[in-house]
Amino acid sequence: MTAQPPVEEPVPPVRRAAAIAVSGFASLGLISQFLLTPKWNGGLLYKWALLNWGELAMAAVFAVIACVGAGTVIASAIATRTTSGARSPGAQTGTGILASASLGVASGRHVRGGR
Repeated sequence: MTAQPPVEEPVPPVRRAAAIAVSGFASLGLISQFLLTPKWNGGLLYKWALLNWGELAMAAVFAVIACVGAGTVIASAIATRTTSGARSPGAQTGTGILASASLGVASGRHVRGGR
């Protein structure tokens, strides 16, 4: 029998990276607006800020969306990598989803200000 050459996996399209960038920049924009537009109240000694926490929550949502969108790009990048042991497409996709979920939780927690 003749050996068939290995099938080349396509590189992820640029539009996927653009979709990740849109939600990522939206998250950064909302964080900037959250930090730059507080309403200051109080006197000279006891100042306090009134912040719009909805902006921060939406920034966290957009950050998680960007990370979940990155999961497909990570899975595609893992598929294009040449390795000695062949992995199933399900394992490659699972690795990408696991990486994006971990990144989404970490970034959402960072945006929210968790420890």
